Amino acid sequence: MRTILAFAICGAAAVSVVTNCDRIVGGPPREIAVAADTSGTKVQITWSPPSEGTPDRYLVYFSSARDSGYVMLDATGDTTYLHDPEGETGTYRVEAQFGGETYRPAGEPSTVPVFTDTVTVSILGGSGNPGFGWNRAGGAGATSPMLDLGDTVLVDLYVTRYENDSIHIASPDMAPGDTAGNVPPGEWRENSFTRALPTGHDPLPKYNSVEYVGFRPVADTSMLPMTVGCWLEDGRFALVRITGVNRFVGEVRMQSWYQRVTGLRLLYH
Repeated sequence: MRTILAFAICGAAAVSVVTNCDRIVGGPPREIAVAADTSGTKVQITWSPPSEGTPDRYLVYFSSARDSGYVMLDATGDTTYLHDPEGETGTYRVEAQFGGETYRPAGEPSTVPVFTDTVTVSILGGSGNPGFGWNRAGGAGATSPMLDLGDTVLVDLYVTRYENDSIHIASPDMAPGDTAGNVPPGEWRENSFTRALPTGHDPLPKYNSVEYVGFRPVADTSMLPMTVGCWLEDGRFALVRITGVNRFVGEVRMQSWYQRVTGLRLLYH
C-alpha cells in the first residue's frame, strides 16, 4: 500500500534512473582510466556509466601540474574523451550530471610523473649499489645491488666506468658481460637512453634506435645538471637528472621522474 501511495505522489513519469519525487537520483562515473594514444603525447580518458543509470551528460575536467585548479575540457554524452594537453601532465576528473545534480567519483587518474628525490648510485664493482629502477606499482625509484636474479625486476639502469675512465649509465642487460662486476646472467631489462636533453619539460622523443641507445656517458661536472630520457622495455618512459658526479669515488647522484602511463612521452613536472 505504501509503495502505491509513493508512486501516486511522485507521478508516473518514466525515467532511466530512480526518482525521489522531483529529485533525480544519480551516481558518479565508474572505472575512470587514462591511456596514451598512438602519438604518445595525447591522453585518452575512458570511463563506464554510473550504476544508477545514464546521465544527461559527462563533464570532463583537467588540472595541469603547473596549476592548482581544474578547467572543464568538454561536456559530452560519450564515455571517452581524447585530450591534447600540449606537453603538460596533470590530473583528470569526470563527473556525471543528472538534471541539476552532478556526481563526482573518488578516483582522479593522473599523468603527473612520480618524482624520486636524489639518490646515490655507485659504479659497478664499487662500494654501493650500482643499479637503479622504478617500482611498477607506485613509480618510486630505488637502488639495487644487482647481486642475484631477484634483482632483475628492480633495475632499469646501472652505472659503470669504461676503459677510458668515463662514467656511463647503461642498460641492465649489458651488466652480466661487464667485467667491472659479477652480475649473474639472467633476464635483465633491455632499456635505452637519449642524449642530454635541453629541458626536462618537453615531451621525450619517440622511441627509435637512433634517439635511444643502450648506454650514455655522464657529462663532465661543468655541464651538470644533465637530463636524460629513458625508454623502458615495457613501453614506459622516464626522466633522469644527473645532479652530481664523483669520479674519484665512482658515484653518481640523480633525481628521476617516472611516467606510470604506458607509452606516454610526457614528463612535465
